[in-house]
Amino acid sequence: MRPIDADRVIRHLVSFKSPVEFSEIEEANNRAINDCIGEILAAPTLDVKPVVHAHWIRTAIDDGNKGYIRCSNCGADFSLPVHKMQGFYQRYCGSCGAKMDDEIDDRYM
Repeated sequence: MRPIDADRVIRHLVSFKSPVEFSEIEEANNRAINDCIGEILAAPTLDVKPVVHAHWIRTAIDDGNKGYIRCSNCGADFSLPVHKMQGFYQRYCGSCGAKMDDEIDDRYM
């Protein structure tokens, strides 16, 4: 399932309607467009929230066994073995759900 901008789709469909129905084809076309618009308007709406994009920030490495990363969106810290930090590609923050689009940011090490 993917959410859409229903109002935009309806405006696009309306642009195909014939302003004056001179023929049976134009009349049938307008009826079909009106039926499509009716289906879109009758469809249930979804309560969706926008996608939050963030990246991981590598914050510290302790005695050589654990590394720490932080979500750039919510600031939540996570620890993991140092050998797993290289190439760490967790796609979403386990705390806020932000989509992690980038690799670990090493600037703060």
